[in-house]
Amino acid sequence: MVGILARLGYSGVRVSSHPSLRACFCARQQCPDSEFERRFFRLTLYRHAVPFAGILRLFWPGFFHFDTEFIGWIGQSRDMTDVWTEIDKLEFRNRTNWGWLRSGLRMRLNYDRVLDLAEEHLPATPVGKHSAVSRTQRQR
Repeated sequence: MVGILARLGYSGVRVSSHPSLRACFCARQQCPDSEFERRFFRLTLYRHAVPFAGILRLFWPGFFHFDTEFIGWIGQSRDMTDVWTEIDKLEFRNRTNWGWLRSGLRMRLNYDRVLDLAEEHLPATPVGKHSAVSRTQRQR
């Protein structure tokens, strides 16, 4: 899958023995792997944006492209360090590219919700490998 994030230098995720976020999420949600992006998107979108998502997709099919591609990348994460790395990369690269709908009206993913879901399904990074990272330990 070569997309915008890949062209921006998205490097992927480290190898770990823990299952990916995609695998853990689908197991807990009892959904097929093919439903991961759609369900994760709906659960992590800002609540006020949910009713407008279908309309935006209808009239502007590529509007949520960054979000859905990001979900594909973050689905490969195996611990919270991977998640933080992917969020930091996306925020840094896209901060200047977002228009008023994405930044002003927040018609996009809510990264706090992304972190909440990731923390429910993934372990913190083991101490010694990298410093352990969790939402309570890291200030944003």
